[in-house]
Amino acid sequence: MPRNALQDLWPDTDLLFLDPPDMDAAIIGVCERFGQSPIVAYNREAVIQILASDMGEEEAHEWFAFNTFGAWVGDATPCFITVQT
Repeated sequence: MPRNALQDLWPDTDLLFLDPPDMDAAIIGVCERFGQSPIVAYNREAVIQILASDMGEEEAHEWFAFNTFGAWVGDATPCFITVQT
């Protein structure tokens, strides 16, 4: 789901999206939590696969762990869902 479509659904919320916009392909939706603002939810494996298209698989896992999953940028920090197949 493209980021502008998601933002249109939540106009009063400052959703935080991953860059580059190619990461939009990994968006699952919005996670709502009681007492907290909604956040963007990404498919964890899809994010890693997008990263791997520009680097090796192992490097993509490492990059994700330290620079994406490990990056806390406040209450709007996106969440990452492990999808069971």
